[in-house]
Amino acid sequence: MRLKRAIKEAQLPAVKSLTSFEFSHCADFNPAPLMQLADDASWLDKATNCLIFGPSGIGKTQR
Repeated sequence: MRLKRAIKEAQLPAVKSLTSFEFSHCADFNPAPLMQLADDASWLDKATNCLIFGPSGIGKTQR
């Protein structure tokens, strides 16, 4: 109950997923490694970081 209230009060934006991400605007990007990380969450259990680098304006944060 407390977690639900905190999430509601945070007013976070709508949930998005990688399955709806438009990769077409970045033709040089290969989404396969990123999708593999999304499918296999064992890197989260190990507390390993996933860093995403790229120039400004290419949609790394995708709000």
